[in-house]
Amino acid sequence: MARRRAVQPNGGEAPWRIAQDSTVKLSARAPVLHAVPGFFVQGEDQVGAPDPPHYAAHLGLLPKKTWTEIDEVIGDGKEKKLVIFLRHGEAQHNADKARVGDEEWTNHLQFQADYTDAALTSKGIQQAKDAGQMLKEEIEQRGLQLDLVVVSPLDRTLNTYEHAFADIPVDAPVISLEIARETLGVCTCDRRLAMAPKRAAHPRVDFRLVKDEHDEWWTRDHRESDQEIEARAAELMRYLLEERPERRIAVIEARAAELMRYLLEERPERRIAVVSHSGFIRASLRALGHRFYRPENGEFVPFPLKSMGF
Repeated sequence: MARRRAVQPNGGEAPWRIAQDSTVKLSARAPVLHAVPGFFVQGEDQVGAPDPPHYAAHLGLLPKKTWTEIDEVIGDGKEKKLVIFLRHGEAQHNADKARVGDEEWTNHLQFQADYTDAALTSKGIQQAKDAGQMLKEEIEQRGLQLDLVVVSPLDRTLNTYEHAFADIPVDAPVISLEIARETLGVCTCDRRLAMAPKRAAHPRVDFRLVKDEHDEWWTRDHRESDQEIEARAAELMRYLLEERPERRIAVIEARAAELMRYLLEERPERRIAVVSHSGFIRASLRALGHRFYRPENGEFVPFPLKSMGF
């Protein structure tokens, strides 16, 4: 049986989907997803208030709030989860774009093959280690727990995971999902290299849901739209909220929604870290009604995720 493919808003095929077999169930409806405010400084949007500081203490947990209280809010995880995004550390393309400016990057450098699946810089490695230290303190000293780690399969996110979680006392499954990748297309830094070396280099990561050895998602002439990436992110959240692990994702028009719904509907875990990218994190926040927040390299963005029904 030919496998079904997701469809983009323009009518073309979208390459992304978490479940890539013929058992995918299509659904005409998808639950409304929402990031619950009132727990983290990154999600507070008070009129006249300054933007929250980057790299906030305790991952941004508001004063008088605790991880125990968040555990009580998310309950059994059937309709609510805790999602903690971590943006990768500085990669070579980030450093060079900052050095040459937006115009030179957009007109020339972003097309160069040297940036393919861009690696972390030494600064980015240190940022990942610093993030890991922050996370370790919350786990060991303040009661944060993690049940699942999701990692984009690009080198900069995989290596951020390795450095950040090297000394983290968490016995949780670690899975890699293509759907958590950066905005797709045009920029060579967002093109994935072959999987075989990644599997060898990262034995703790489960890559079984990354189906293609070579990158079938990235295209040279089309950059993923805001609509496409927001829908992709929301779908991952849906997947994570779903309590029934045997259910497959509903295919919708793009991938930001897909990641959100995947986390909500397909994963039984309640407290989930996602190591991803700036564009994808911002798309997720937009899809969930979260205030605008652009994370720095190596920065966390946590929020409780809730399904509001249909």
